[in-house]
Amino acid sequence: MHAQRDPIPLPLDPPPAADTPEHLADSRQATAWFHAERAALLATLRLAAASDLDREAWQLAWALDTYLERSGYWYDRAVAWRTALECADRPDIPAARAGAHLSLAHTDLRLQRLDDAQEHLHRALDLYLGSDDTAGQAFIHRLFAYLHEHREDLPSALEHARRAVLLYRAAGHERGEAFALNAVGWCHTLLGDHATAVEYCEHALSLLRRVGDRGGTAATWDSLGHARHHLGQHDRAVDCYRQALALFRELGYRAHEADTLTHLGDTHLAAGDTGAARAVWQQALSILTDLDHPWSESVRARLDALPSSA
Repeated sequence: MHAQRDPIPLPLDPPPAADTPEHLADSRQATAWFHAERAALLATLRLAAASDLDREAWQLAWALDTYLERSGYWYDRAVAWRTALECADRPDIPAARAGAHLSLAHTDLRLQRLDDAQEHLHRALDLYLGSDDTAGQAFIHRLFAYLHEHREDLPSALEHARRAVLLYRAAGHERGEAFALNAVGWCHTLLGDHATAVEYCEHALSLLRRVGDRGGTAATWDSLGHARHHLGQHDRAVDCYRQALALFRELGYRAHEADTLTHLGDTHLAAGDTGAARAVWQQALSILTDLDHPWSESVRARLDALPSSA
């Protein structure tokens, strides 16, 4: 599901020799398998936790994470990681506790639970500062940037994104550095410095292409679309958003697809094409409603503000 993901901090034991793993040809088959087995896997996670199989429960939460994140099942993701945190607390495994707090913070940010996210970030930071995991500290600062963005403290968001770049660079973590560079670029475009945003995002894009991370590439195309839009380059912005959409759809990132559709609609509206804006906003709203996602209200408000004849 995610070839570039960092290794699991609690390694899995090899399967018993008698077991025959199911081989899936590509990410589409893997996603289809997860869709079919999602309820059973979540039930297995709960059963493992109730049976005091703490390590196995945590590992299963980790194994489910990419699928739940990409598919937009963030409420399920929150439940999975809360269960994993309880399991990590019982045997007191610091790496597992830190990872669970970090994943819960990430999920709470997606769900706009900002106070909960902040608490998990501080707990994760305390644990990572006691270790030599520089990349883990960098990820925390990336999420602090996201938290401050949603609290409309953009200078603090930019400061944390820059700290993340330096920490990832010190760790030799090129993929993380690219994500953080995109975060710096995103903060710049939100602050109105769109030309600088383009520079950072294009640097991030080159790194992401080199390491082969398509999800990060899609997110960076979305950031570039925002910057191009606000530079008045509407045609180039539309192209950026279409690049992002193609990748998000290929990877099954449903909520991210809806977010980019929302941004694309903003660009269509700014270019005077209200019909195209309505069409993509309706697509975004359909996805977000299906996911019971809090972002749906902002899309509905955009649609409601359009003239009825548009």
